[in-house]
Amino acid sequence: MIINREVGAQGKGFRLQRLRAIKLLIDKILEGREVYVATEHLDDVYIKSVTMHEVEEVAESDKNYSSRDTFTFATKEVRNSIVSFFDTWVECGKRKESLYFCFYTNIGIGEERNVGIVKELGLKLPSKSLIRCLINKEYKFKEQINNEEVNINVLEITKAILVKEYTSQYEGKESKGNLKILETLDEDLYLNFLESIDWQFGQEDEKELEDTLIH
Repeated sequence: MIINREVGAQGKGFRLQRLRAIKLLIDKILEGREVYVATEHLDDVYIKSVTMHEVEEVAESDKNYSSRDTFTFATKEVRNSIVSFFDTWVECGKRKESLYFCFYTNIGIGEERNVGIVKELGLKLPSKSLIRCLINKEYKFKEQINNEEVNINVLEITKAILVKEYTSQYEGKESKGNLKILETLDEDLYLNFLESIDWQFGQEDEKELEDTLIH
């Protein structure tokens, strides 16, 4: 079953997809790799690069925005991408060492707020951005929240958000996708999935990337 995960016109970014595909293609060729690239396969951009000793596959989600400054882990666009990544991760074989994911956007990382899905789930958030915690591999730590020392588990928090989003996307559909796999996924495998994601924030937008390629 194919789930439409686009978020309005801004979620499309067809031109950015093609520019990113060209940029990735050039980069891998300059590294001396044999390269295969496509758009709208597995995600916005798919690239497979091969050497005599290594095969690498990357499924990339591209988000080009001028109407906002930041994304958080709980932002709809990010949740959409991670659900898509998870389905691909499961369907292509969990722990596949050659498969990676990339979330690419021109905007910055924001701080989580106790609204929307976070408020619904009653989550206790760390003072740091969840995405920064993931980038820095800070998964478990203690923090003072309202004069109380709280054990923060970023893996539990992000998984709760992901399960809620996954459930919402498949609600009312005959298939529930890979929801059961996600719900019962042990911590080690969930961490393996999260660490396959390359978070690229504050990158070139559509116009900047085009200028880079031309010059």
